[in-house]
Amino acid sequence: MDFILCKFCGFSVPAETDECPQCGLPVDSVSCPYCSFPVKIGSDCCPECGNKIKEDMQRMQLEHQRETMRIQREELQRASRLQTETNFLGAHQANLNADVQIIQAQNKGYAGAPQMPGVPPMPGMGGLPPMPGATPQVSYMVGVNGQQFGPCDWNQLQQLVQQGQLTHQTYVWKQGMPQWQMAGEVMELAPLFQGSTPQMPQMPGLPPM
Repeated sequence: MDFILCKFCGFSVPAETDECPQCGLPVDSVSCPYCSFPVKIGSDCCPECGNKIKEDMQRMQLEHQRETMRIQREELQRASRLQTETNFLGAHQANLNADVQIIQAQNKGYAGAPQMPGVPPMPGMGGLPPMPGATPQVSYMVGVNGQQFGPCDWNQLQQLVQQGQLTHQTYVWKQGMPQWQMAGEVMELAPLFQGSTPQMPQMPGLPPM
């Protein structure tokens, strides 16, 4: 069994009941627009004040329908605006994501671009001299007291400089060099002699190979 609430006392009333057993008023009634007395729907006159209410009730129902339609129309317009804004934000976010992907692809392409022959590498793209604190990877033969010593890595070359056995005039050689050269003429070894004073050149102990 279905129940409804009385409009006047709030009592739970079976749906098929005409009058509320709690307050005795008609369940299908409305308030008179003149005296607020409960009037059964469809009545021509209010039994309390005697005013004709049929036309007023029709007018009130029409106004109620208009108000309901206005509210529904505003809700539809609001939902439409929200949908438009959502679509716009989604499209804007998609454009931003596409821009980010393009930039990432460009950066990746620049990082992996091959170096043109004869063009020196740009800063930050490799080929730079060792950063301070980094140990260069080298392997040199050194002419010490008329004898070939090596191959020597960077740490061993530093020790020879500290011992005075490797100077600007000491001959060195490594794979790829056409012949022996003085260490002071090899740019790669220049950091070894920073702060030191070049000595007077001496006769080479080894003939050029």
